[in-house]
Amino acid sequence: MSDSTNNKASLLEARDLVLSSGAAFSFSADKGQVLWAHGNCEEIYDVLSGLVPPIKGEVIFQGFRWRELDPFAECRARAQIGRVFPHDKAWIENLSLRMNVGLRVLHAGFLTADQVNEEIALLAAIFDVTQHLDERPEGAAASVLERCQWVRAFLGTPSLLLFDNSDTVPGISHTVQLREQVSKYIASGGTLIWSGAEPPGDESDLGVPEIRRISIRDTNSREETCSDYE
Repeated sequence: MSDSTNNKASLLEARDLVLSSGAAFSFSADKGQVLWAHGNCEEIYDVLSGLVPPIKGEVIFQGFRWRELDPFAECRARAQIGRVFPHDKAWIENLSLRMNVGLRVLHAGFLTADQVNEEIALLAAIFDVTQHLDERPEGAAASVLERCQWVRAFLGTPSLLLFDNSDTVPGISHTVQLREQVSKYIASGGTLIWSGAEPPGDESDLGVPEIRRISIRDTNSREETCSDYE
């Protein structure tokens, strides 16, 4: 496992970023790579996906700076990013899980409604949530919500996947299916940034030569881990 470096034009570039929490880092990510950051990186993911501007530095995604995109272009670019959120920020409560899962891809217009529904059905079967798709978030079990997040994240095969694994629901029995889906995603050229107490697996499991750790320093002189920036 090696530290990531920012050495060439990439799918995603984080250039000399400083966040409001004090987290500071630079890295680049290319197609088919896996990066890992220790702990909960919610604010970092917000900045990388253009939802929140950094205090300093810039983020370049697919060759475009978030701050230079108009609202329509920004929406379409962000639709290329799949994400697993902290559970308390993952859902629109008055929509079914099916509608929640499909919103990112439907709004961007990358797929037709029939194509979206077909892909949702396939992923829901893999993660065993087919029977729960018409439920609303407030009535679904925590393990169901977790797996529906996985369906949403992989839907449409996004260019970049930001996966927050810091508060995974204990007792979920579908980690084999998740690992297999991650491996397929990486093999297809997708880029994964994973946050959690442990990396997403061994290099051999994921079919990559290395898992690159994102080095994050704290300008407030606290411990150098994402978990300090919640």
